[in-house]
Amino acid sequence: MRGKKIRETKAKILPLILALITVLAFNGALIAIASKPSPQLRRVWSAQGECHFEIEEVREPLVPEFIEIAEEVSLQELVDFMAAGGKKLYLPTELPEGLELTAIYMKDGPFVAVLVYDREGVKDPALAELVIQVAPGPEYYGMSVDEYVRGYEEIFPEGRIEVLEINGWPVFIDKEAPVYRPRKIAKFGNTILTATVWIDGIEYTIGLPKTYTVEQLKALIQSMKPVEA
Repeated sequence: MRGKKIRETKAKILPLILALITVLAFNGALIAIASKPSPQLRRVWSAQGECHFEIEEVREPLVPEFIEIAEEVSLQELVDFMAAGGKKLYLPTELPEGLELTAIYMKDGPFVAVLVYDREGVKDPALAELVIQVAPGPEYYGMSVDEYVRGYEEIFPEGRIEVLEINGWPVFIDKEAPVYRPRKIAKFGNTILTATVWIDGIEYTIGLPKTYTVEQLKALIQSMKPVEA
């Protein structure tokens, strides 16, 4: 009985943790880019023990955090890396007009790759138009995809998410993934579209601005095929 409760708790908590990681990645919290100083309140105590607040300018990190710990690699290098682990890389073969692959960032331990697409040459994952994150699926954390999806369904309110299959792959779509960083909000608004696709033990998380529709996001997933080495 105790083991069952532990599994049920894990099924509820782990998707929340992984969902948070995805939200952070797509909203620039893991990819902290340099920006203009932002005012912050600082608490100051006087010699008499009185407290007041002062405004100070605080700069965000000058180096993107994910890019700092990752390495920019070629598509072939990513394909070869995954092939060495017995996996194939699946990518969309039909992109919206004008979108091109501009950069790929990869780290190991655990493996995460971020592919950046943009029509204006943007290489910053936090500000690019299309971002695809590639990482181990929930099996890596000791869960099945079904458990993971059920956990998602319990976490998010009705109407916000859609769970379906595309090409036989489980797909989870979040229609209102929140955006937190001010400059990302300035470019894309308060929410974006994200989709998580599980293919052969690999989790693909796709982020698009809401200038695109859910149907366009589904079409992007429909066109995913293995990249030939």
